[in-house]
Parts: sequence; structure tokens; C-alpha cells
Amino acid sequence: MNVNLSWNGLDKSGIFCIAMMWSFAMEKEAVNEKRIEKLKQLNMESNHLTKECIRTALLALMGTEMFDQITVTAIIKRAGVSRGGFYRNYSSKEDVYREILEELFEYLLEFVSEYKVYENPKEWFVDYFRKIMENKEEYKLLIKAKAPTDFMVQFDVERLLHEFQKDESLLEHYRALAIVKALIEVALDWFYKGMQETPEEMAEVMYQIFFEKNKS
Repeated sequence: MNVNLSWNGLDKSGIFCIAMMWSFAMEKEAVNEKRIEKLKQLNMESNHLTKECIRTALLALMGTEMFDQITVTAIIKRAGVSRGGFYRNYSSKEDVYREILEELFEYLLEFVSEYKVYENPKEWFVDYFRKIMENKEEYKLLIKAKAPTDFMVQFDVERLLHEFQKDESLLEHYRALAIVKALIEVALDWFYKGMQETPEEMAEVMYQIFFEKNKS
């Protein structure tokens, strides 16, 4: 705040009044800054709630409709948000869907930084399939609605590849890529067949394919 003070011709009472006005102005500015920060915080919380309602609405609609048939209008109506509220947070229903997938895979792969696949591969595979099983209802909705899986595959490859690649050589890159691609396709096939096998059974399959054979 810029205040231009001129002391010429002022007595002590005048100087005192200006000082009080200055102090009041500074306090008011500080209060305004706090209000602005509070409003920003409330706006962030409101946006978070809006996004949560939109994601939940899309998942609910995917329980009864094909993904291609779901419209933004239907999502807005189900979520109870305004059209402006939707487009402030997402550009399309695909954008909402992508965020749902990213959250699912973030949960799925949160253990990656804690485990090293080559230290205990069987345990790694068990955890991988177990975490998928824990979110099976969400995955079933994606499958039932025939939602696209290309986002899923792309995101999973990027997150998994570095876990299986031991070095930067060309051979090691493609060996790791083969494992990751196979792991994703096996997981997708498991989804579509209703996840009838246990995570332990799936882990044993992957272990025998990629690790047990290498010992002989």
C-alpha cells in the first residue's frame, strides 16, 4: 500500500491522527491478506469436494451404462454440481476417467518404492495382485462399462518398467519391457475373467514364467 505523507504544517495532534490512520490501514491490509488466504483455502477445499463428487458420479453411472454413452450432462446431474464447476476441474469425461485410473494405480503401486522385485519376486507379485483385488469393485465397473484400457496400459508401463530394468543396456530394456507388458496383459485377462484365482496363485504363475525358469 502506497501512502504519501507530508509533515509540513502539522501539529502534534495532526501527526498523531496520521499515525493512527497508517496503523489502521496496515492492520486492515493484514486482515485482508488473511481473508484472501482463507478464501483460497476454502476454494481449494470446495474444488476437492467438487472433483470427488464428479468422480463418484462417473463411477456410479459406469455401473449402469456403457462409458461411450455417458455424457457430461449426466455426470453433472448425478454429481449435483454446476457445468462451470465441472469444466473448472475437467475438460471432458475422459479427463475424469484418467484421474480415476491414476488414483487406482497410485494406490496399486504405492508399495513399489518399498519393495524390490529382484529381492523377493514372489512376494512382489503377491502384493501387486493383492492390491488389484482390494480395488476389484472399481475395476469391475471399468470392465462392465467397457471403458478404454489404453490409459491403463500406458500409465502402468511407465511406473513398472524401472522396477524390472536392471541396467540401461538395450537387451535389458527389452527384457524388462517384455515382463511388464506380460504382467499388464495377465492382470487385464484376470480382470475380464472375474479374478477367480487368488493373488497368491497369480503370483506363482508369474514367478514360474519369469524367475523359476531362469534358475534351471
